[in-house]
Amino acid sequence: MTAPASPGSANARAIALVLASSLFFALGDTIVKALARDFPVGEIVLFRSLFCLLLLVVLRRRGEPPVPRGLGHPLLLARSAFEIAVTAFFFAALALMPLGDAVAILFVSPVLLTALAGPLLGERVDRRHWSAVLAGFAGVLLIVRPGGGGYGVEALLPLLAASAIAGRDLLARRLPARLDNRTVVFATTLALLAFGALVAPWSWRTPTPEFLAGVAVAALTVTLAFWSYVAATRTAEVAVLQPFKYASVPLSYVLGHLVFGETPDPAAAIGVALIVFSGLAIWRSERARAGGPRAVAGS
Repeated sequence: MTAPASPGSANARAIALVLASSLFFALGDTIVKALARDFPVGEIVLFRSLFCLLLLVVLRRRGEPPVPRGLGHPLLLARSAFEIAVTAFFFAALALMPLGDAVAILFVSPVLLTALAGPLLGERVDRRHWSAVLAGFAGVLLIVRPGGGGYGVEALLPLLAASAIAGRDLLARRLPARLDNRTVVFATTLALLAFGALVAPWSWRTPTPEFLAGVAVAALTVTLAFWSYVAATRTAEVAVLQPFKYASVPLSYVLGHLVFGETPDPAAAIGVALIVFSGLAIWRSERARAGGPRAVAGS
């Protein structure tokens, strides 16, 4: 009989899985950015969603139905609509902005979620939280630098994506427990497939074998990313894992430099540091208010 994993080893395994999910997300974003040079966003969404849907059906656990139940739940449909906005805005940002900057701005979503939690959920947002929110927005301004030689309107795209992530996560808190992770991901994938099918014909380009191969790999990376993160959250609490999610930011800058020759300027680097700092400050404050994380042993 195998002894149960200790809390320390369970947390270490979960952290490794979160770091793996960050790498898979960064790799998938890099592939999408490369594809967006020659193909429209709608077509990328269509084919990536199609490959993801096939993977969800083929890789389901024994005994699971090919199509899960509960896909028509109103809150799940609303969450899927936010996910469409996240994907559309972020993919468009990847086509127009350096990879690292787009991902860094996307990570302002925990800051937005904190700012919205008070008025929308009635949660207490104290002075420390608001200080972190302001620091996060200052970081975004340093990256974007509106009117100061930074970006133009394209900088709104990752901000809109981050706002949609905040809305999506607010809805996720209200989803009933009977809707498991596979059901949520399946519903999201179906919604993205429908969005891609609606948008793609307006700017259609005949897919090449290289495009289809790239989209298939992007679908595999995002599936592995979700699997790794879900497996991690079943091994340790989210409070333990939150700081390591920010690994996507430096990974994206490294890949952006290696693949596209992108290098952040000093002001943008300071902005990225502020965004990461604000997110970690919010996490630390929440952990302290909750009395600290409790390790969860996994099998």
